[in-house]
Amino acid sequence: MTPVQRAAPATCTLLAGSRPFVRRGRSVMKWSIFLLILLVEGGDLPARPSDRPIVFLTYNIRTGLGMDNRRDLYRIARVILAVQPDVVVLQEVDSGTRRVGGRDQAQILAAHTGMEAYFFPAMAFDGGQYGIAILTRFPVIQTDTLPLPGEPRVAGAVRMVRPCSNGADTLWVIGTHLDTRPHPRRRSVSLLQQWVQTLGGGAAVLAGDLNAAPDSPTLSSLLKDWSLPQGAVPLHTFPADSPRVQIDYVLFRPAGDWKVLSVQVLPESVASDHRPLLVVLRRQQHGR
Repeated sequence: MTPVQRAAPATCTLLAGSRPFVRRGRSVMKWSIFLLILLVEGGDLPARPSDRPIVFLTYNIRTGLGMDNRRDLYRIARVILAVQPDVVVLQEVDSGTRRVGGRDQAQILAAHTGMEAYFFPAMAFDGGQYGIAILTRFPVIQTDTLPLPGEPRVAGAVRMVRPCSNGADTLWVIGTHLDTRPHPRRRSVSLLQQWVQTLGGGAAVLAGDLNAAPDSPTLSSLLKDWSLPQGAVPLHTFPADSPRVQIDYVLFRPAGDWKVLSVQVLPESVASDHRPLLVVLRRQQHGR
């Protein structure tokens, strides 16, 4: 695993202190040096409109195993490509396991979607690893990992730099997959809330399969610090062939930093046992 260390909030330099994680694609250090040179020399990042929306997708892919009991990861890639997201948070992702023929699923999806993949293993399984992944089109300068109670479970975070017309806009994207049992979920929420504070605050998005309904104690606790893009309206995501409950979410904080442009459950009923959730947000403040 490649050790990537926690960055100071005001710079793009890397400092000691974060846990190792597994990633695929371009070097985080390369991007960090590139961004640091721009900041020191007063250069400009590639200009983009500062209010450009960010498209988020969260999807529990069940290692590519569809409702038809066929494992087809390329079907998952086509779902992602059809909506062209900027950031994808994936759950139930395998790397090197026998059941997926030793393949690295995050890397395969990155290659087919033109994104960078960051894989966060929750546990060793079937000769490889099983966990979550984050795909992104933006440079990543910092990562962190939080083991969570349960199966076991994990949360993974990437700090991304979004080039915009007034410089660099940074934000954290956190992916997770909480346990199916209430007690580990409650403990996970508490740990997540504490952990997020150590990441330095500022704009953040939390996405994943929370295994909890909108009116559950899990969501009630999370919504003390996070906002739902659809308000109180549930968006049914599970099971994929006849969704009756929402357990997949994209949450954001702080509320005043974001404008919700659209929220949609994609009508994909076969590729996995969950339906993907697409959320388009616009940052209201920049330059963190």
